Amino acid sequence: MRSSIKTLQVAVLVLVAGLAANVYGGQTSSTTTYLPQIADGGGYSTTITILNVSSSPVAGTVKLFNDDGSPKFLQIKGTTGAQFNVTVPANGSVRLTTSDAGSDVTVGWAVVEAATRLQAFATYDFHLGNQLYATAGVLGTTGAARVVVPIELNGNNEITGIAIGNPQSSSIGVRLRLYDESGNEVSSALDARLNPLAPRAHVADLVTAYFKNIGSSFKGSLGIEVIGSGIVSVTGLSIKEGLLSAIPVIELPATTSNGSGSVVVESVSTTDSSGNAKQSFAPGDSVMLNIALNNTTGSEVMAPRTYYATGPQGYVLINNTASNGTVPAGKHIFASTVTVPASAPSGTYTFQGTITYGGVSSSKSITFTVGNGPSAPSSQTQAQKLLGTWNLTFTISALAGPQTNIYHFTSIVESSSKAGLLYAVDYSPGHYGAYGYYDDTNNVFVVVDEGNAGNPQSLIFTFAFTGADSVSGCLYAFDKGFTNYGKCNPMNGVRTAR
Repeated sequence: MRSSIKTLQVAVLVLVAGLAANVYGGQTSSTTTYLPQIADGGGYSTTITILNVSSSPVAGTVKLFNDDGSPKFLQIKGTTGAQFNVTVPANGSVRLTTSDAGSDVTVGWAVVEAATRLQAFATYDFHLGNQLYATAGVLGTTGAARVVVPIELNGNNEITGIAIGNPQSSSIGVRLRLYDESGNEVSSALDARLNPLAPRAHVADLVTAYFKNIGSSFKGSLGIEVIGSGIVSVTGLSIKEGLLSAIPVIELPATTSNGSGSVVVESVSTTDSSGNAKQSFAPGDSVMLNIALNNTTGSEVMAPRTYYATGPQGYVLINNTASNGTVPAGKHIFASTVTVPASAPSGTYTFQGTITYGGVSSSKSITFTVGNGPSAPSSQTQAQKLLGTWNLTFTISALAGPQTNIYHFTSIVESSSKAGLLYAVDYSPGHYGAYGYYDDTNNVFVVVDEGNAGNPQSLIFTFAFTGADSVSGCLYAFDKGFTNYGKCNPMNGVRTAR
């Protein structure tokens, strides 16, 4: 008596355990036939049947692969190998059966190559001893841009599984369309596993996994189509009242388009989470990054979008390529939302939106700002950086040669005019009252030397640290009472003692 349990084991094997159908590591060709599954061991064997419908003998090669594309070594007719040469007589056939070697089941897939197309299909058998408990057969295919598969669901009594493979060397996008018996499109899906579908990759699952809201009872068909150019290989299997059978896969012509055109970025923008234009944000805000695209190809295409936003010091806010890179014909706006983290530095950011189609990239960029970023180091911490003895050397054209002022910042005091601002102060003779601090508005250190009664000229140094004990920047010299600092006179400084 045939065991429905064993039949379901075959179903799981074919649909889930590694249906790498139609996934091939070499070049796709109309004379190459892809066999969706081979299984061997643990009671399972596979028979590959090859038919020659031409009037002349045809030589071909059967290649066996594991799911990852590596050679699969099996024993066939007493010979162990991953490649078998065959010659099929005119109007004749050849059968290759694996030996059911070992106690564990191993799975893989096969390719039949020939100068003239050879028809092929695979039959899987499960035996316990000499008794056949289950069998299933799947036809080979050459792949197509669009296919339709009949679908019927009836709770656990009847289910349908679909395997989708990409036999090419580049990624593709795949759209699924579900039709009822009246021809109405009831659902459309861009499954994340299929968009993109990587080179020589495959996905095998039940229809109810592709369409989670389909319900337990349904009759109709499933359309599977490549977005843009390329082909896809599809195999369907049905389990009805415990019996497993192959489902016919009907290949259709590719959706027509004008065969030309491009996909370009027309503009980019930033908005808040409600879509209102905005170019100034704070930590915790949601930033919606928008890319306006124009697809003039006349059809839906696969064109990945990249959202890239960077800020001060090379900070990367987002660098993301949309996993679902499908773009319908015409003009559309796509968006990606990112939340500004508390650690994001304040300053100007640049958002660049990019679309890539047919190997050609198109980009636009825009700037926005992030304010109230992470707290700068405390005023005391910054002021303490100035403590010590400094030689500040500067050059003024009116003076002969470089000049050096020496400052001894030994104490930290609080500003009397601005709460929280601390100064490093020099109380040494000749520079009494000279002080230094950090200007967090302009992100520079400042040293102010107001001179004395005998020297009416004030000096202001602005600089940044170039090392632990070195600085570089400008000297501004002006008479007391003037607010125009004049031109920047180059200066450098070194700390000689702490």
